Amino acid sequence: MIMHIIKNKKYMLIGTALLILVWWIVSNILSNPIILPSPRETLDSLEIIVSDKSFIYTLMATLQRCILGFVISLIFASIVGIIAALNKKILEILQPTMALLETVPTMAIIVLALIWLTNEKAPILLASIVVFPVIYEAVIQGIVDIDKSVISMTKVYKVGITDSIRYIYIPSMAKSVFGVLSSVIGLCLKMVIGGEVLGQPNYGVGTSIQMEKMQLNTAGVFSWIVILVVFVLFIESIIKLMTKRWRTFD
Repeated sequence: MIMHIIKNKKYMLIGTALLILVWWIVSNILSNPIILPSPRETLDSLEIIVSDKSFIYTLMATLQRCILGFVISLIFASIVGIIAALNKKILEILQPTMALLETVPTMAIIVLALIWLTNEKAPILLASIVVFPVIYEAVIQGIVDIDKSVISMTKVYKVGITDSIRYIYIPSMAKSVFGVLSSVIGLCLKMVIGGEVLGQPNYGVGTSIQMEKMQLNTAGVFSWIVILVVFVLFIESIIKLMTKRWRTFD
């Protein structure tokens, strides 16, 4: 198992090195930093961005919006998901709404969010709306996956609804949500940054990317992409650790 992990990391490093090599070759062929900056130019820009005093505020502002959007969506999706999973009529009534949320263009949601809320809060609403159907479906799937014999036993032994939710439904829901957590956080972050690019709040990664674009500093845009990739990988590592701990206590 350990050797398999080492081999996977080795191939990942080789793939990353090849990607950087191709990037370097193409940037040298084009010789136009506005179209495609070189890795070196990107690193120089990255150093400037990270050393800026506003860097932490910018990153934390985006992270805060992402967390708020996720938490709001998680709370409402869990409540609605439980009700829908336990009542087929409500499940069917909500199907058109879920279909609408899944198919409506993201740009339309961004525009509406900017009309309804301030530039600071619009990205939060955007993330909540887009992520909601994913968590909702995960919650329902978690309840559907519960062994029917366990539910029958709760009726036989007259287990209260509170205890049933606490010890049976919530653990199963959590397991299902953890399964999509990595993709949900990534999607949430993308939506927040998309909202920041258009809304341009005082602090935010999207605002910084938009400023770099207005100055035709493509190296700056690439630098923020590198920062976000590292940031997402860090979050995914934390999620994997949390998932392992959850399975240990399961």
